[in-house]
Amino acid sequence: GEGNFMYQYLNVRAFGKIAKYLKEKPHVLIPHMEVNTVADINYKYLKQAGIKGIIFDKDNTITEPYKLTVHPQVRASIDECNKLYMENMVLFSNSAGGKDDLNDSEAKITEEKLKIRVLRHHKAQKPDGIKHVMDHFNCKPYELAMVGDRYSTDIVFGNLNGMLTIHCGIFTTKGENFMVKIARICEKYIVNTLLQKNYSPENHRMIPPQNLQFCKVDNKQLK
Repeated sequence: GEGNFMYQYLNVRAFGKIAKYLKEKPHVLIPHMEVNTVADINYKYLKQAGIKGIIFDKDNTITEPYKLTVHPQVRASIDECNKLYMENMVLFSNSAGGKDDLNDSEAKITEEKLKIRVLRHHKAQKPDGIKHVMDHFNCKPYELAMVGDRYSTDIVFGNLNGMLTIHCGIFTTKGENFMVKIARICEKYIVNTLLQKNYSPENHRMIPPQNLQFCKVDNKQLK
């Protein structure tokens, strides 16, 4: 459909920006933290450390691609985050609430099904869109965490604006469009290459590198 075509186009456009970042500031592609899923994030610690809001990508972050149910692996974790952050936990998706969702129909359905607020951002797609985010949150950008599965959109967006950035693994490639799959492979290769060359993100303003370990759930405590 037209929406899917536009989404593919926007992914190509976002990926095209990688060349610019690689030349000017490669570190923005590298997250502060890598987790297998969002269930590995210690939301209580983030709140104690001064993070006032959490921004999630949707597809392959909290749901399977284009699905409207929270993935079972992260259901309990998302519920916990919701209790801690309430209206300061939002979805920033490049589909729901975005340019193609003109009457907000997809955003409204997503909110109803997932019980999570969806940011409206009709004039911008990640890695742009900071104005729409700050219109919602009553805090500084560095007091926010951006969580998502895409380096070229989620992580670049967070890092460009001084947020804590958390990259998560995906649930499945089933249902993803072809351009997303190709972009993901390329992004991973680029990030691995940068890491081998000892690039790292700029230190977060409130959570220094030595404290990032506390941002993860200690799995030993869960057993």
